[in-house]
Amino acid sequence: MCSIPIALTIASGVAQYGSQVQAAKAQAQAQQQASRFELQRHQHAMTTARHKEAQEDAALAVEAGKGHKEADEAIATTATAGEEGGVGGSAVGLSMADFARANAEYQSMLVLQEKMSDTASLLSFEGGGIQYQQNMLNINQPIDSPNPLGILLNVAQTGMGQYQAGQTRAMQRESMGLQRSLNASQLATSRAQLSLTQAGSRNQLANLDLLRAQTGTERSRAALFDARRIQITPR
Repeated sequence: MCSIPIALTIASGVAQYGSQVQAAKAQAQAQQQASRFELQRHQHAMTTARHKEAQEDAALAVEAGKGHKEADEAIATTATAGEEGGVGGSAVGLSMADFARANAEYQSMLVLQEKMSDTASLLSFEGGGIQYQQNMLNINQPIDSPNPLGILLNVAQTGMGQYQAGQTRAMQRESMGLQRSLNASQLATSRAQLSLTQAGSRNQLANLDLLRAQTGTERSRAALFDARRIQITPR
């Protein structure tokens, strides 16, 4: 009787272990897919950032070239105008020096802007790398491995409990059977005692009837004796 629940418990343990295995496989597959997506996202973000950095560097280089060209053209124009106008000396030299100084300041600003852009790009790359690592850590959480020992212990405990419960029920049934047998034996004994009592009562009644009969017989004999004695006595 108790083997059926134990068999069901074992089957439940096997099913539980299978579910744990399937859950672990599904989690591993989901983590691998999410990791691939995160890698693709990170690579795309880094490619976009480098492309933007390259565009900014190219734009700064163009601006620097334009600054040099405009300064050179301004200096050349000033020199030519001075020669054609008969203006020379320090005035022309000061004008050319102003163009050169302005270009130098402009070039310095472009260099500073480039350094600031490089610093921002570096910080962006580092932040993206940190974010990528954090996302990968969040994705690839530890997978709960199937625990056959825990399931086995649980099945064993449950099975032992069911076995003990079955044994208890069997002992209870046996005890109830013994109690019924004892009750039946006591009833039979009571019936036998009642039969003996009834038989004893009947014997007492029979003895009483016999005693009465004997008493009547004695009385009859006494009366007969008295009658005979009266006849024998002379008048």
